[in-house]
Amino acid sequence: MCNFKSQTELLDLKIKFLRKKLVQCGVNNGFTHWETLKYSQRLDKLIFKSLLKSK
Repeated sequence: MCNFKSQTELLDLKIKFLRKKLVQCGVNNGFTHWETLKYSQRLDKLIFKSLLKSK
């Protein structure tokens, strides 16, 4: 069983997983590494905005 110190730690792990999958999927579908990084940054901005709204 996985024990996390906090919900924030679990959220961080989920975000890292999604970012890794996004980059991997982008590269596999012919995007350049730079393009996938741009999408990853957009994802970060959306996550940050949603976290601000939830508080």
